Amino acid sequence: MATPKRKSSKSKVGKRRNNTKVNLPGLSREKKSGELKVPHRYSSIEKYEESKKA
Repeated sequence: MATPKRKSSKSKVGKRRNNTKVNLPGLSREKKSGELKVPHRYSSIEKYEESKKA
């Protein structure tokens, strides 16, 4: 099993871990309610309105 020759310093470990981030999805405001939502996805209100039309 591979083992490191030297101890990794805290700063080196931190620099390596720095690149792992959680990316948030782009949010936009809904025109009717002003609520934040993920674009290109239906809200429950839109689903209800479409089912009412059909």
